[in-house]
Amino acid sequence: MKTTLLLPVAFTIALSINSVWGLSCTTCSDPNDSNCVSTVSVPCQNGEVQCVSAFIQTTSITPWGYSSISTKKVKGCAASSLCPFSITQDFSLNVGTSRVLAKAVCCSSNNCNTADAPAPSTPGPGSLQCFSCDPLTGTCSTGLTCNALEGYCFSSRVIPRGFSTEVPAHGCASGNICAAAAALSTSPLLIDVGTVQGTPTCCTTANCNPLTTTTAAPTTTTAAPTTTTAAPTTTAAPTTTAAPTTTTAAPTTTTAVWGLSCTTCSDPNDSNCVSTVSVPCQNGEVQCVSAFIQTTSITPWGYSSISTKKVKGCAVSSLCPFSLTQDFSLNVGTSRVLAKAVCCSSNNCNTADAPAPSTPGPGSLQCFNCDPTMNTCNTGLTCNTLEDNCFSSRVIPKGSSMEGLAHGCASGNICAAAAALSSSPLLIDVGTVQGTPTCCTTTNCNPPAHAYCNTYCAAEVWGEAGWKHGGRQKRWGGAGRRRWRH
Repeated sequence: MKTTLLLPVAFTIALSINSVWGLSCTTCSDPNDSNCVSTVSVPCQNGEVQCVSAFIQTTSITPWGYSSISTKKVKGCAASSLCPFSITQDFSLNVGTSRVLAKAVCCSSNNCNTADAPAPSTPGPGSLQCFSCDPLTGTCSTGLTCNALEGYCFSSRVIPRGFSTEVPAHGCASGNICAAAAALSTSPLLIDVGTVQGTPTCCTTANCNPLTTTTAAPTTTTAAPTTTTAAPTTTAAPTTTAAPTTTTAAPTTTTAVWGLSCTTCSDPNDSNCVSTVSVPCQNGEVQCVSAFIQTTSITPWGYSSISTKKVKGCAVSSLCPFSLTQDFSLNVGTSRVLAKAVCCSSNNCNTADAPAPSTPGPGSLQCFNCDPTMNTCNTGLTCNTLEDNCFSSRVIPKGSSMEGLAHGCASGNICAAAAALSSSPLLIDVGTVQGTPTCCTTTNCNPPAHAYCNTYCAAEVWGEAGWKHGGRQKRWGGAGRRRWRH
């Protein structure tokens, strides 16, 4: 008997009780209450960088054409795979037997998600064709036309609630569904329907998601022949026949990748990216990006210089979770970075230069930054309107072997991409980030471990030569590939 797959929304909201980031979010008291009538404030875990309020609409369709629509309101803390920064976004997933539309409003201040999210709008028709599965026949070759939000073909396996058998779930997905793929198996929203097994995969070309199977090499066992012979008077030495050996070649497995190619700057040292080449992306690099990065380097004595750089290439989900245009901002006192990145999901869609970022207005958040002339990290810094997080990190400027403390203000998308900053061109003129930076959202929540940062804050490290010319040029050279990596 075939099992009808009813798959709900594919994004993750992690509810927790231990707080590291200093962020608390309004959370539904009863997870079974689809209207989220009663709420409570819950502290978020490290890595949960935003609060979220979401409205989810799921249409379940039987193989015989009957359908039902259910809605659910969800509130809580959100991991960066779902809410990389403050934004309102629409999710869409269609696996034939279930269609999901969701609108999520992400924000970064305490309990900013008390209001209900609006209902999602119905997208128009798209052009991408993907395979979906027919639960009556068990095949996954049914054609499905995606809507305007769904730029990816989706492949997964799910164990529906009440069953112990996996069933395939293939269809269409929006880019933000794919960006959150690794977190789908732990989503509390799947508890009444099914559990995603492993990490779903996505691809961007027509019908690139057929059902594939791998057959284990057969095992053949042959018993050695038994011969019984009466003892003759004279017997020649008996002949022994070895048991036959059967060898079967191991099956060949081809690992599917995203199938996306992006325009990339041929010369990583060319700040204008005059010459480009198309480069295939690696698995996990879900978008193409074109970015304009402006870095202002400031000496302790007030002298400043501005450098600009154009970057194009493949982008991982922490930097480009889906197709959008976003502004990044970071200020660590001795260096200020503004960047505008245009993310898109079709082959070589990033040929055009990104526009220059606009200068944000003054904000209200106050954060600590480091003063290299005083060897302290308790100088107050007023963030701009984009910067809603206090930032703490360590950096090795180019030409130095010493780490320096980098404390200041950062936009939410800088924090969402924290694990990728060590190899990202975003900070190429600032230095090499060591480890994973941390962020917090309350005033002066980023003091250093020690009030005085000794030689790590020395002018040798933080001086103009170190900051102005800092970067990871060698990382991006060689093969001529510039990636926004994890």
